[in-house]
Amino acid sequence: MVMNLEKYVPKDVMSFVSLPKRKLAEFMVKLKNVPGALAETSDLLFRYGVNILTGMHIVTDPEFGYWIFFADFTRAREKTSQVAKELRSLDKVLDVKYEEAENFIVESFLYPVMSWDWRFVIMNAERLSASFTRIKELLGSGAATILFYQGFEYGANLAYWIKESMDNIINPKELLEVIVKIYRTNGWGDAEISKMDLNSKECIVKVYNCFETLSSAVDTMNTTCDFNRGFWSGVFTKILQTRMKAEEIKCAGKGDEHCEFVIKPWT
Repeated sequence: MVMNLEKYVPKDVMSFVSLPKRKLAEFMVKLKNVPGALAETSDLLFRYGVNILTGMHIVTDPEFGYWIFFADFTRAREKTSQVAKELRSLDKVLDVKYEEAENFIVESFLYPVMSWDWRFVIMNAERLSASFTRIKELLGSGAATILFYQGFEYGANLAYWIKESMDNIINPKELLEVIVKIYRTNGWGDAEISKMDLNSKECIVKVYNCFETLSSAVDTMNTTCDFNRGFWSGVFTKILQTRMKAEEIKCAGKGDEHCEFVIKPWT
């Protein structure tokens, strides 16, 4: 998979860290939701020589939020327990929890995985792509239909949910722009709308790094991204209020530069 690092930075879902011969820790610091809370805690970690590896800041309430991070304590000037004690003494810190490990540490405090009000499941994209290929091998054309309709329902529901969440104040093109961004930030691929004709209701979507093409098990002779084909069919069906169906005319799994879907009214 080729990523354009000038345009994007890979997102760390913060599941684990593996660093041989290192003393590792995960911290969950509950902070008052006030200016300077994050700066004050990070300054303390800096003074003790703690190296922050990766993390996230989550505000779940008007009064407080959480800073969860993995850290390397190999060269720290104090033990993990002492650093935790010092953090708890800060005025803007409400609570501190931590886990320790050597060489390898798995995230311990975050569950379930949420985005907005939706619960998500993190899966290996290559394994998911390989499973789609295997299902097609076992079930034949019936599998393609199943995957298509799974994608269709997901795409239609996503478009409906976003429109409802925004109180129907966005027009079709603005709604589509939001969906493209969510599609990317959820790791499905980098989509580009190259055509959207509201009169003829013909649309073209190009997708780079589509997750359905990532596995080495992909059938390079017969590959079609059926789930994504269904997804864009469902999205445009909901946006244009007309039953739409996508045809994939290019596929990265067959050696094309990108996957390309032409979406037209379903007759």
